[in-house]
Amino acid sequence: MLSPVVEKEINKYYKAREGNPAGIQVEVLGVNTDQTSSDNTDEFIGAVGFEVVADDPDWVTYGQFGPGGAASRYVIINGVADSPTHKQWEVLFNETFFQPGDVSLLRALIDKVKTPVPAPPKIAAQPRPQEVLRGATVILTVSATGTSPLYYQWHRNGVPIAGATEKSLLLTNVSLADAGEYSATVSNLFGSETSQSVTLKVTEPLRPVLSGLWRHGDGGVEFVMSGEAGREYHIEFSTDLRLWKRVATLRASQATSIYRNPDTVTEPRGFFRAVSD
Repeated sequence: MLSPVVEKEINKYYKAREGNPAGIQVEVLGVNTDQTSSDNTDEFIGAVGFEVVADDPDWVTYGQFGPGGAASRYVIINGVADSPTHKQWEVLFNETFFQPGDVSLLRALIDKVKTPVPAPPKIAAQPRPQEVLRGATVILTVSATGTSPLYYQWHRNGVPIAGATEKSLLLTNVSLADAGEYSATVSNLFGSETSQSVTLKVTEPLRPVLSGLWRHGDGGVEFVMSGEAGREYHIEFSTDLRLWKRVATLRASQATSIYRNPDTVTEPRGFFRAVSD
């Protein structure tokens, strides 16, 4: 078994040197797939000296790197984000066996991993100004490059917004009070950059207006409704201004729409109104 070699020539070797030549810490994780004898497994772990061991009785972890059946598997993975030499979680070595004399090869693979080049944040895509109706949902987004991790903080009129620490800012059911100038500051260990300030304008929905009421000889009614172009309005009818019945739903086309009631209105008088949700 090569586990003692890994413990001595990899784990202890890099622990003594406080990481690889770039200062990257090297962690050795043992994964136990044996389900037959926990006592023998514990004895083996103690004899080898493994510090961290995870149980994988269903071979879930093992199966990510190859088919089961082999007594052992040795995998080297780069866990460094933004390394200029390797992708994060890139597999550098994956074999069921290696010669004890190949330790120099394993070390060479580990030593090739370099630390990220320090890069302060740089805004890659600015948030965009928006004009919406009261009650709408607004999403403001910023993207940036730079050494991970990146931290975000949104501001309104220059004041930090509590809890707004993601790359996207979600505002639901906006009110007139939500209008203002919005910006985001992106930071990391090497600096920070603030996006351009963009305007969020919130306006009241245009109230619908009914005009041109005309009653046909058969009692049918026709009138013109004006409102926000593309917005739906419900037409309601009442004989006493207390109880209202919905009789139609109109979508304002180019801000106006014509309502025609083909049915005869038998009541001596009636009232119509347009409402929106």
